[in-house]
Amino acid sequence: MSGLVPAYSDLPVEIQFNPKFELTYNYNLQCNIKRKARPLTLNIKGEGYQIHHSVMADEPQIKVTSADPCKLHFGEFFINEVKTKQVELTNEGDFNFDFQWKRVANKYITISPETGTVQKGSTVTITIEYAPTVENVLKNYKATLSVLSGPKYDFSFSGSARKPGVRLNQHVFDFGQCFVMSQPVPNKKTLTITNIDNQAISVESNYEKKVYLDFPVVPGQVLMPGEEKIEIPITFTPREQKEYNEIIKLNFNNGLYFIDVQVKGQGIPLHLDLKDPDQVETNLGVVSVGQEVSKVVPVVNRSLKTVKFFVVPKDKKAFAATSVSAHPEPTQEIMLKPKESFPIEIRFRPKTRLPPFEHDVML
Repeated sequence: MSGLVPAYSDLPVEIQFNPKFELTYNYNLQCNIKRKARPLTLNIKGEGYQIHHSVMADEPQIKVTSADPCKLHFGEFFINEVKTKQVELTNEGDFNFDFQWKRVANKYITISPETGTVQKGSTVTITIEYAPTVENVLKNYKATLSVLSGPKYDFSFSGSARKPGVRLNQHVFDFGQCFVMSQPVPNKKTLTITNIDNQAISVESNYEKKVYLDFPVVPGQVLMPGEEKIEIPITFTPREQKEYNEIIKLNFNNGLYFIDVQVKGQGIPLHLDLKDPDQVETNLGVVSVGQEVSKVVPVVNRSLKTVKFFVVPKDKKAFAATSVSAHPEPTQEIMLKPKESFPIEIRFRPKTRLPPFEHDVML
């Protein structure tokens, strides 16, 4: 190598060091300059080294080589579960080295740490996390672990996440219009949950009982595979004249999966009235023994929905003892649609002389 350095100027000389062996190198380079008695001497020192390391993956551990891709399978599991794999990078040499992962972005895959330094004589554990929140299939997802100034290691990830196989007979329970009574009458429906999965599924709910709605779920219930089912009673008892709407959250597999069940209904007043309010007291008059008299007392449904009722004397024995009867019979259920009326007939046929009496008839 030769060159010319113009007067009052500099000439950079580039020196490249490319060791072939793990040795300590020491060189003296001499530069002969014309008309100078002694050459310029440049001392160059350097040390050649190799990165001594190992890469292990999975559990039980397998040795990863740069020649063949390492395949890691997360398996099949339920959404919102988190599956992890670990890769251990060990520095067996006398010098620190850096590493870096390269991959296409995937929102369900996390590698931690993605870059870093492995100190001599130490091991760095890298965690690969697969955490899908929706149904997802991971197939041959590729990532590369690069050791700076060293080899590269290819990885291939696969796995799948799915929803638990559960079936509900209904997701919405509409009780419709229900009467608000002075003595509350409960309205009942049943939620049936069936396990159609090939794995066991736990069921819970943190719903707290309210005065108008009860949804009792026994904690820790587990549905086994083979279409095992549970039935949960839903009891709706409106206490006010208003619309009700509740969302009950079912918790499957300890919070990994949720299903909402809607329960709604409306509390309305009951208006089953006498068509003629003056007939609240009906006088059958004075009747001769052996004669018969009857009075018709119409009742009308002024409610928003159909009313079912029975006509029942408050004191059945006393009612019969005075030769009074009501039609329909106490065992006959009457159904009245809104705005419809129904005639209740009261008959009186005395067989003997009777003192004045008074009876209450209940609807």
